[in-house]
Amino acid sequence: MNIFKLFGRKGFHVFTAVTIITGANGFAESGGKVWQKYVNFRQANNDLSTWTGSAKTTDLFPGIPVGVAYDISITCQLSSDHTKILETHQWTTKDGRILSTGSGFVTYDSKREEIFSSYSGFDQGEPFSTLIDIVKFGTNEEKREHTETLKGKTYNYSANFKWDRKTGRKTITHVGSDKDKEALKLVLVAENHGSSQEDKDIEEVTATVLKMYDLVNNKKHWSPINSENGSYQFWSSGGLLNHVTPELEKNLPAIESNSIQPKHITVVPVKAGKVAVAMFYAEGAEKMKGRPAVDHYMTRATLVFAKENGEWRFRAAHWSPITGGQGTSTNSTKK
Repeated sequence: MNIFKLFGRKGFHVFTAVTIITGANGFAESGGKVWQKYVNFRQANNDLSTWTGSAKTTDLFPGIPVGVAYDISITCQLSSDHTKILETHQWTTKDGRILSTGSGFVTYDSKREEIFSSYSGFDQGEPFSTLIDIVKFGTNEEKREHTETLKGKTYNYSANFKWDRKTGRKTITHVGSDKDKEALKLVLVAENHGSSQEDKDIEEVTATVLKMYDLVNNKKHWSPINSENGSYQFWSSGGLLNHVTPELEKNLPAIESNSIQPKHITVVPVKAGKVAVAMFYAEGAEKMKGRPAVDHYMTRATLVFAKENGEWRFRAAHWSPITGGQGTSTNSTKK
């Protein structure tokens, strides 16, 4: 059973890989951690961007005439306080008429312990509102069920999302509960995808940082992302500089548990396509075999990445605790 409902519009809210389902796959984490995972996965799909495309209307939406060609613009962005994802959409005909427009936000409500979205707008001047149930979603796919209200009447449809990170495309397929209604398929392109080498570096390095923490969350070390030549690292436990080679990494203590997530990732390209620096915060908890548990891990991080054999690998890293937080309890490459 889904534990929350969302208010939105025509599938314009994007949820990528946070499982918000009760039962065996339900989450027991605090709202802040759930929200950060949600934001991270949006970033991993480069979804916080402006998306554009073209389509032709079908008979799926009663407030929209059939057979009209139109251009689509959807913008998703993180609020300045990082507590909301703000979204807008507009469908415009080739002769400049607005078919549909609206705006809203996605956020986490600590009182209700729900991620939810509130969205409103107009279809040809008529106000609408939509109630959305998240059915399932994974790394780059999602399915949702919509109940929309327009002119006092309600109707239902589903929206299936799929992201292709390599091409920077997002496909949204709307299917009505009335099988006689024609489905509407939207193919959108992220405005910032591949627009410059620096934009591409930012997108790729951000995804690499998220992959790093996905590895440790699954009790795996960073061997696939550490440089083939090893990396120089200052750890948040303090102490001297560590040169962690692939061989020495095998001696690191086993990860018993880890829930650390990166936050507010900023990537600074240094040499396009070759070198970039990533800065972010990291927060959560961890337990390494043979080491004390760290329940309030909270650090600042700076990592230097270099392209090796077509993949981003980190060559240098520095973590330091934030005031009030803890660093790792590991201070040696030996078990």
